[in-house]
Amino acid sequence: MSYEEIAIYSRIIGTLVVFGMLWYLFARFAAPVITRAQELKNEEIARAERRRTAERTRLDTMIAELTEATRAADAIRRTAEDVARRERERAVAQTREAGERALRNADGELDRARATARDALRIELIEKALQRASREASAHVDAKRNAALIDEFLGKLERRAPGA
Repeated sequence: MSYEEIAIYSRIIGTLVVFGMLWYLFARFAAPVITRAQELKNEEIARAERRRTAERTRLDTMIAELTEATRAADAIRRTAEDVARRERERAVAQTREAGERALRNADGELDRARATARDALRIELIEKALQRASREASAHVDAKRNAALIDEFLGKLERRAPGA
């Protein structure tokens, strides 16, 4: 074997020894660090997935609650609209009844006012007729004629009196 061959073999052996040492150092120090980092990353991913699953469940619950709240709000809105409609109808009916009652009362008051006005007009006409009759009677009837009329009237009253 020649020095050249020994040098080649020594280089090969040296390279193998360096690779072996690198492999040993890698397996002894780097591989556990990489494995530990991988385990930590896997744990982090698992936590993130659990958190995502929990949040998804929470989101589904919130969506269900929102849906139920929307249904409840719709039911409340419908109920409120029904109550408002009934109250409005009741208020309109009460107002209509009050208006009709006021109209009937006004009609009654109008009839009473007309009757009062007719009575007042009748009294006024009678008073004017009496005044005119009194003026005309004074102009046409003298004291002698007045005494004769009074006697005639009294005579008629005596004939009509019961028991006379």
